[in-house]
Amino acid sequence: MTEATKTDYRVGNDAFWKRGWLAPLVIAIAGLLLAVATAGPDRFWYAYLFGLFTTVTFMLGGIFLVLVQFLTASHWGVSSRRIVEVIMSGAPLVAILALPFIAGVALGKINVYDEWQSAAAPAEHGDQQGGSAAESEATGEHSMLDLGASVAHAQGPGHAQAESGGEVAPEEEHAHTPQEVDLHHEILSEKVAYLNTRGWAVRGIAYLLLWCLIALAYFRWSRRQDEDHDPRHTLRMQSLAAPSLLLFAGTLTFAAFDWLMSLEPTWFSTIFGVIIFSGSAVSILALTILIGLSLHKRGLVGEAINVEHFHDLGKLMFGFVCFWAYVQFSQWMLIWYAGLPEEATWFHKRWEAGWPFVGYLLIFGHFVAPFLLLISRVQKRALRWLQAMCFWVIFMHIVDIYWFVMPQAGGFRVQPADVGALLFVGGVFFAYVFWQLGRVPLLPVGDPRLQRSLTTIKYTERARMSTKQKTRVAPVRVLLIALPLSVLTVSGLGCGQAESPRAPSSDDERDIVLREQETELQDGTMPLAQAMAELSRAKTRDAFPAIAAEPSEDESALNGWSFKAAVAAAPGEVTIPPDCAGAADPMVCWGQKLSNSKGCRACHSIDGVKEQPCPNWKGVFGSEQHLVGGQTVMADEAYLTNSIVNSWDQIVDGYGKTMPAYNFPDKEVQALVAYLKSLGEGG
Repeated sequence: MTEATKTDYRVGNDAFWKRGWLAPLVIAIAGLLLAVATAGPDRFWYAYLFGLFTTVTFMLGGIFLVLVQFLTASHWGVSSRRIVEVIMSGAPLVAILALPFIAGVALGKINVYDEWQSAAAPAEHGDQQGGSAAESEATGEHSMLDLGASVAHAQGPGHAQAESGGEVAPEEEHAHTPQEVDLHHEILSEKVAYLNTRGWAVRGIAYLLLWCLIALAYFRWSRRQDEDHDPRHTLRMQSLAAPSLLLFAGTLTFAAFDWLMSLEPTWFSTIFGVIIFSGSAVSILALTILIGLSLHKRGLVGEAINVEHFHDLGKLMFGFVCFWAYVQFSQWMLIWYAGLPEEATWFHKRWEAGWPFVGYLLIFGHFVAPFLLLISRVQKRALRWLQAMCFWVIFMHIVDIYWFVMPQAGGFRVQPADVGALLFVGGVFFAYVFWQLGRVPLLPVGDPRLQRSLTTIKYTERARMSTKQKTRVAPVRVLLIALPLSVLTVSGLGCGQAESPRAPSSDDERDIVLREQETELQDGTMPLAQAMAELSRAKTRDAFPAIAAEPSEDESALNGWSFKAAVAAAPGEVTIPPDCAGAADPMVCWGQKLSNSKGCRACHSIDGVKEQPCPNWKGVFGSEQHLVGGQTVMADEAYLTNSIVNSWDQIVDGYGKTMPAYNFPDKEVQALVAYLKSLGEGG
């Protein structure tokens, strides 16, 4: 790390990231010129929708990941969260890029949704004055002619081949009966109340506004916390995460219905929004790993984002790849089983005119290959391999969105305009993302949980060397083993196989120790000092009888030792607790209780031996303390008081800025100092 980035985790003078936003901006300009120069008006807007929605999925994935981290109060992902927050904060730019498309559809200048717009036009304009009966009749005839388009794809290949320029033999064309056209018209007419131009445009603007509101609120609160280190920002974001996630899920689902599913207006799938969500989750996890790896390799975040974090992100990405395959298969299987023509329309259009190749590519490229090549723990910890797989997964996600949009424009043929539109929208978005990363701390430095994320359990050097050695042969070995197993699974012969035995590893030993500690906590047999250190692992304080339940007034609203007493004390007189009034030294008794209830003992040890994230309290009073910067001070009452009130003012050498900002009343500070003095004097 450079000197400029040691304390605040900023880009500093790194040449790549300082000017990294210029490359995507140049790509965006080139993409726009390419799309405009090579596409007709119809193809251009299909391509623009493809590029726009691909970019939207990255932004939506960022919102999801941030909200889930706050909802679960997790600590492991805090150090990588700023990357996701920056991606999420691009929501206003996405809205600006989407407005021309929404306006064009609303004004009738863009005809990608022409089929349902034609059907809704009589209902929207039938009551307007000045419209002649002849014009209404012509409009109705026009919409009736358009309504047969989707049925053609459900019943035969002729229509799509004709649209894509292919010649269709007369005997291969499908003749639609009046009953089929009437049924199609009836299905679409039932949707006019929802699927009309005015409602579509209003909902689209509402989706964008809500996404911007959530993204900007969370990003600004997180940035403000960088400056004031106030844990109340975390509490606010945590309390709003659940309702925000519900709004996010609803808007994502209906945006998928309005912008993608309505391209085939008579087709419907209630799981379609979940499919879009799964792709968004896969893409944001892959993108976070790629950006995090770049920052890590260039030394901009040190070990704050390390192999453990990448391993966890890789496991999540692998899980969502499997989830994507599950929901995609569920949608296809139910439609295939029912065999209803109006439900099969969407798949028929994607199973002709060259599109089967893309379907097979998604099956093997979006699921089978990532499944086989990421299932091994070794592969998820091999950073170069993980990086390559993330690039591949993002590419397949782009292909997935392409498969959703572009069959509506005709047969499969990747045109320069398709690539240009994606480069334009994506280039503008990522120019902003890279520019923003160069302006803000690369970690949420004010988050109270950051220290726990930084101290994520690391493996021994021997284990890392073992992993490094295994990486060289793992790809071939995984393929040789997994390919036959995948064939057996597909054929139905591999179901229910038990996991083969293996020798215990260092991970097993660690898990055993953790389970033993949890058992001791639950049984109440763990020493109090160790129990307080393990409090951060507990979801609730009452779950562990080994920990004395002594909540303060503000503690009931908080979750996690990092926040204990971090909220300003309630106004009023602060007095010694009644059960300490009769003690030999009431102030020492009170200070001991405060050290438990405020979470101090989760970080500080009092036995003079055990290593903790914070300095040991045993014999601290009267001892010499060597500070960061080379100074030496005497730990007298003034020093102890200042260390409690201004915890980052005089940091002991070898320790970091672990203690969050507190606002103790003066009497509580005096009680804590009295307790520290009672633990003995240093020599």
